Amino acid sequence: MKTFRNIFTGESITESKGVDQKILNKIEDLTDSNNHTEARIEAAKYIGHKKLVKIYTGIKEIQDAMNELPKEISEFRSRIDNTILKPALKQKNAEAIWSKM
Repeated sequence: MKTFRNIFTGESITESKGVDQKILNKIEDLTDSNNHTEARIEAAKYIGHKKLVKIYTGIKEIQDAMNELPKEISEFRSRIDNTILKPALKQKNAEAIWSKM
């Protein structure tokens, strides 16, 4: 297992052995290129959460149509992240995915 240090918080981040390195790299690449919603869609697909895929896809459609992520939609996405995505990642032992977003 690889351990990294979060440069912002100083916390240690350990990649889960159960998470495919390809998905971690893909999510990191999406995040690095400012495709945060797409990264969430990939995370939801990886853990098999169909409802989250639909929610994030809807957010992405709004974002694409408006050429920006409106503040209200960003706040909604954050609530979904905290109430559904993060707990689902933890349940699937895939917290390393969140560390890449």
